[in-house]
Amino acid sequence: MQPEVSPPEAVSGSLDLTHWDFARNGPIEISGQVEFYWQQLLTPQDFINNPQLSEQAHFVSIPTAWTNYELEGQPLPGQGYATYRLQFKLPHKPQHYGLTTDGMETASKVWLNGQPVFNFGIVGPNAQQSVPNDLLGRVYLPLSGSQNEIIVQVSNFDHRRGGLVEDIKLGLAAQIERQLTQSQVLAAFLCGSLMIMGLYYLGLYYFRPKERYTLLFAIFCILMSIRVIVTGDELLATIQPHLSWEWLLKIEYLTFYLSLPVFFSFFIQLYPAEYNRLVGKIIQLVGGLFSLVVIITPATIFTEVLFVYQLITVGVSLYLLFGMVKAFWRGRDGATLLLVGIAIFMLAVFNDILASNFIIQTISTATMVFFIFIFFQSIVLSGRFAKAFSQNESMSADLQILHQELEDHNRHLEETVARRTKALLEANTQMKDELSLAHQVQLGLLRPTKFEGKGIALRCYSAAMRHVGGDFYSYQAQVVNGREQYVVAVGDVSGKGVSAALLMATTLAQFEASLSNALLPIDRLIYLDKMILPYAKPHHLNCALCYVELSRSSAKSSWQMKTVNAAAIPPYIKRRDGSVESFEIGGFALGQGLSQNTPYPEIVTELELGDMVVVVSDGVIEAQNENNQLLGFEGFEQILKSGPTSTADAMLTYIDQELLHFIHHAEQHDDLTIVVIQIYG
Repeated sequence: MQPEVSPPEAVSGSLDLTHWDFARNGPIEISGQVEFYWQQLLTPQDFINNPQLSEQAHFVSIPTAWTNYELEGQPLPGQGYATYRLQFKLPHKPQHYGLTTDGMETASKVWLNGQPVFNFGIVGPNAQQSVPNDLLGRVYLPLSGSQNEIIVQVSNFDHRRGGLVEDIKLGLAAQIERQLTQSQVLAAFLCGSLMIMGLYYLGLYYFRPKERYTLLFAIFCILMSIRVIVTGDELLATIQPHLSWEWLLKIEYLTFYLSLPVFFSFFIQLYPAEYNRLVGKIIQLVGGLFSLVVIITPATIFTEVLFVYQLITVGVSLYLLFGMVKAFWRGRDGATLLLVGIAIFMLAVFNDILASNFIIQTISTATMVFFIFIFFQSIVLSGRFAKAFSQNESMSADLQILHQELEDHNRHLEETVARRTKALLEANTQMKDELSLAHQVQLGLLRPTKFEGKGIALRCYSAAMRHVGGDFYSYQAQVVNGREQYVVAVGDVSGKGVSAALLMATTLAQFEASLSNALLPIDRLIYLDKMILPYAKPHHLNCALCYVELSRSSAKSSWQMKTVNAAAIPPYIKRRDGSVESFEIGGFALGQGLSQNTPYPEIVTELELGDMVVVVSDGVIEAQNENNQLLGFEGFEQILKSGPTSTADAMLTYIDQELLHFIHHAEQHDDLTIVVIQIYG
């Protein structure tokens, strides 16, 4: 293992990177002393025309706001304008390099070797001529070991601080592109996951409004989801660069100011005996007042009060931790996990507050750690489901004892029997209500059963063997290279009941989050295999999944279907002439971590107008009748051959009727999922 190499720092405006191995050590975050020209907007031509200009330079350290600088013994104000300049040398071998900038408060223009490469907002010497915009920028240029130069103009008349407040990164083009892609994919994943969790808890609140903590937790998840895309890599501003800089900043501040009272109220609902409700109302009032300041005042005003609210956050966090310690000491349900979760989350919040005020230099961690906290909360809810099942088993055992006591004691125990029977019935009714709620929530995660696209129709059906199950389906229309494309997936989690349902929800969330990324079919399954591995492997579970992509061929009368399979039932094709085709495509189930060594197989098939594609879970093929006979592949293929080709609705109805006729009075042995796709235009 190679020892970690400390990157060189700039000294007196010069940075020597001739001995820095970018291939081995990775990109460098430029830091150290750079030339600084306060209240001057200089260009590369100015330094060419006046070589003595650099003698007027002050040398300051970056990255930090210029409010931390002193010139002639006086600290600089937050508003103003300045020019930064750095000369640097690279290894002698010419290569393609990448340069990224972020966090230039609040308007900037960047030259690299005399060539303008970034221009965010409009740099100006006063508030009337300066227009703020601090997007993430990147450029790729061939550079060599000769003398190189970066010049950055920055103006700020809209924020409490100005200057180069974040790192400038320099590295090989492939390294920079990979880091940016990974960072944006992570942001999209966190945003989607937090939003799905928020909607999930909103669903729980809709069905059980008396549990207000689910509503508060849902609001907090949604606030954090929005915060993910307006901070860090500013994913929302990258996708929609025309959005107002000030309103994006307002959204960033509002998600912080509103999340604190919501988060505190959530813990009051969970543990009312450990927290003072008056304190909660005060925090709500303070959060509301600070949010109102953000809404009605410009950034020059509302950014000034951020540090005050950060101090309030530290105090509230300590009070939250104190209450959780009391809950743990008193043995409250779920207090152990939540105590660990909130302690870690608080450390992340403290880290971000210190970093935003340049007390320490580190990365933002609060959002990722909060995602871990959500996982802890999910474990607590899973424990409640498990407790309900355990109570049911315990009550069933008690019922058997009661029957025996009835035989032994007859009339003498009638009162006891009545009392305990009532308790059993109440517990059983509560369990059924909770399972019914879980069933409704799980159905709400699935997409609508009917979908009409351009020349394509989808019809879907899914029925769990119990109240909740492990089957799911999903689809989405996409536009790739100017042409519409449709993706369809049918999944089947191993096992039954709550454990399968939880992994089903996780897999479905991960799958739908992945659809925002431009991945090849094989790469999408490799991604899913890795993402659900931490959830599936510890519980010895996995997920079979059949994934198809349908797109119109260059000939408008034909379509192309790509199929990638992960141990699921391969799709069937019913041609318009009535013939049925099936093909063998294997693959291993998701959640086992095998994709690192063995790729998933892919098959490409041509489809014509009038053709149908039928994708089912193994519960259909393994359906049993009263004589314990399986339907099997041949039996299902025969159903397809005799089925109608008129519409997808007709085919789905026919398959359902034939399955019911085959099963007759037998019990359903597995979850059933069917998706019918018809090509008609």
